[in-house]
Amino acid sequence: MPLSQSDFSESIFNRVYHSFQNPIDHDPISSHRLAVLYIVMAMGALLDLDRPPHSYDANYYYQLGRAALTVDSVFEEQSIPAIQALVNK
Repeated sequence: MPLSQSDFSESIFNRVYHSFQNPIDHDPISSHRLAVLYIVMAMGALLDLDRPPHSYDANYYYQLGRAALTVDSVFEEQSIPAIQALVNK
């Protein structure tokens, strides 16, 4: 498992959520964390049995995750969240 639930909660969800509440200077790792959040949301929407197959929401979150990964180059700013987003894709 590339990302445990507790690790996701502590290092991704809480940091992304709190950065929206208290905006700070641009941090490349923040866009990588946002990418992980969107990719996880895409996987959740895709695997939700109450939704139709190939739901619009799953594709929407997937595209947002891909876009967030391109904000800051993963080649110039390598980070654990960027690798987690790529592994979960």
